[in-house]
Parts: sequence; C-alpha cells; structure tokens
Amino acid sequence: MLEHHNRFIALTGFRLALLFGMREQRQYVLSADVDERVDRWLSLDDKHVPGLSGALPVPLTQFAAKTIGAVRAHCRALHSRLHQQRLQYSELARWCDQVVRRQSVPLLMKAASPNRLQEVGTQDCLRPLPAGMTIAPDFGRKVMENALRDLGLRTGDIDAVLRHSVLGQSRASSVSDFNLLEWLKRVTPAMDSVAIELFGDVYFGLAKE
Repeated sequence: MLEHHNRFIALTGFRLALLFGMREQRQYVLSADVDERVDRWLSLDDKHVPGLSGALPVPLTQFAAKTIGAVRAHCRALHSRLHQQRLQYSELARWCDQVVRRQSVPLLMKAASPNRLQEVGTQDCLRPLPAGMTIAPDFGRKVMENALRDLGLRTGDIDAVLRHSVLGQSRASSVSDFNLLEWLKRVTPAMDSVAIELFGDVYFGLAKE
C-alpha cells in the first residue's frame, strides 16, 4: 500500500511540476489549502532572490484542479485503509485527514512507514524514470514555455506563467497593464490544452476505501 502511495505521489508531483512550470526544488512548495473546486489560480514561491520575497500567481487549470482532486480522493481512501489496519493515529493517517480537509500542509508527502513521512521534491519525481533517461530538473518550465510559444501566446503572458517577475517591480508600476483575470482568460485554456495533449487524462490513486 505504501509503495502504491509513493508511486502515485511521485507521478502526481511530476505532472504538477510541469503544469505549474515549477523550478527544481528539494521540496515542492505546494499546499493542500487550495480549493480546486473554485480557485482559478494559486500562489507559488519557488524562486529565492536575496532581498526579495513573495509568491506569484500561476493558473489553476481544469486539468491541474482535477489532479489535486485526485490526490484528495486518494487520501480519503488511504485514510480509510489505515483505519481498517488500526493505524488511524499514524502520521500518514493524520496527513491524509489534513489534506482531505484542505489544511495548510504539504500536498505531496511520501511515506517510508506510516509514521515516517517526507515532503516530495524534484528528484523524487525523476528517480522512478527509466534508467538512462536524462531530464532537466526544471523540465516543467522548459516544456510549458516551449508549448505556450508554439500556441502563439505573447511573451509577457508566458513570462507571467513562469513567474519571471518579482513583487515590487513591474506589476506595482503605475504603467503596468497586467490584469490577473484577463491574463487567466488568455493563458488557462492554452495550458489546459497542453496538459490534455501530454497526459490525456487524470490518474487516480486508490479507487476504493
């Protein structure tokens, strides 16, 4: 059961890293407190610059929202399985319950045992790939940028998807024409089309309790 969980979480991390154009990270900064049913974007702070800080928005596409929903369904079923095995007070069961209730905990956690959890990062998602397959650690950014350019999106919109700017600079300028809702209308359908072309459908973890 734990091996199945870890493989599902690694696959999910790979997909979300691409869908959000994420940078290489030792631990992905994805929180379970997003509400994928209604939210249209989420904030990511995956770039650390000395003297500057702050998360920036990334579109929450329908495909990404369904992927996060699949994690919750998996955690709900896994929590039930753990309860049946009298492990309802384990760290894994506690984390599953927090994810289901959309609390501020890491969305992706792997388990060495029911009481030994660890956040998932880039290498956890790349390690299961076939031997000899070499992929850049920031694969998500490279794929998403090139796919959006092929679809004809303007450079400024792509830069915003990749979070090239930082708070306190261009978007705070009196001459900035950036509008979050208009940007989402332009880029979200394109990003969804990329996801569908690459992945086809959303994978679920445990299907039954």
